[in-house]
Amino acid sequence: MQDRWPRSLEIQGHYGEAGSLFGVRGGEVTGARRGPIDKHRIPFGSCDHVEVRSQGGEVTVILNGREVNHGIVVSPKEGAVCLQTEGWPLYYRNVEIRDLTRN
Repeated sequence: MQDRWPRSLEIQGHYGEAGSLFGVRGGEVTGARRGPIDKHRIPFGSCDHVEVRSQGGEVTVILNGREVNHGIVVSPKEGAVCLQTEGWPLYYRNVEIRDLTRN
């Protein structure tokens, strides 16, 4: 079976690790944290608001209005961003992708 995971960065959505940022399939990021990183979580089962900003070789993860992760020297600098969770279903709504270089 063909490997379907792209070389990318992953933003973890798993409740215990939401906001973790790391490379997948050869993707790389320096300075980002992985694991339980936000002690001020909304109640389990509530809808999180996640904002991922990737610009100029840096990635910032904002979870429910709070910056929880930041990485520099990212590779790839553009392309796929994986939104992932393990252990239970995760539903997305109102997903937007915007080009930050355009006004």
